[in-house]
Amino acid sequence: ILAFTTIWWQDPLYSYVNLTLAYNPYSVNLGSWACHIPGWITPNGCRMAEPLAIDFAYYFTLCTVPVFAACRAMQRIKAKYPNLRTSTMFIGFWALVAFLDLVFEVSCIALGIWHYGGVPDHMSIFAGTRFKFPLFEPVFVGLSFVGYASMYYFRNDKGETLAERGLDQVNTSSTGKQWLRFFALAGSANASIGLLFTVPII
Repeated sequence: ILAFTTIWWQDPLYSYVNLTLAYNPYSVNLGSWACHIPGWITPNGCRMAEPLAIDFAYYFTLCTVPVFAACRAMQRIKAKYPNLRTSTMFIGFWALVAFLDLVFEVSCIALGIWHYGGVPDHMSIFAGTRFKFPLFEPVFVGLSFVGYASMYYFRNDKGETLAERGLDQVNTSSTGKQWLRFFALAGSANASIGLLFTVPII
């Protein structure tokens, strides 16, 4: 869970080029670290609000618990229906996440927690209103969750993800291996959201 939480630093990247997404500054925040991200373009990046409680809850809970639960559910489904294609289950998972993201985000926008004012109108629904919502958002959120789930679902008989395999052969202490495991998982999680969400939406 802690390894997955490291993707939090990518949250401001939505507005890397221009101010596309903005949080309500009434939320508890200390500004943002955005202006310290190499190549950052949007002016006054460190004055953007990054809501601490909301972001922590999202990245610590909503990006982890549903993924673990979904993987276990898919494993049970696969055991019951062995002829069911794994790709079919993941497509279903993607569709479910995309739908839930749509409902969740539109609700948050309606409550004034954040808005997508900088998204081009032709790529949005409810364009011209404060309820503007990018059509591509649920698609890429779903893809990023598929990436997370793939890491956890495709484990070997030792319970190791692809990123962790081979660590048992590294000559270091048990503490050292735990740290290597953490960095391997953190790197995989960041690569997943980077390739499947952050880079496409920038």
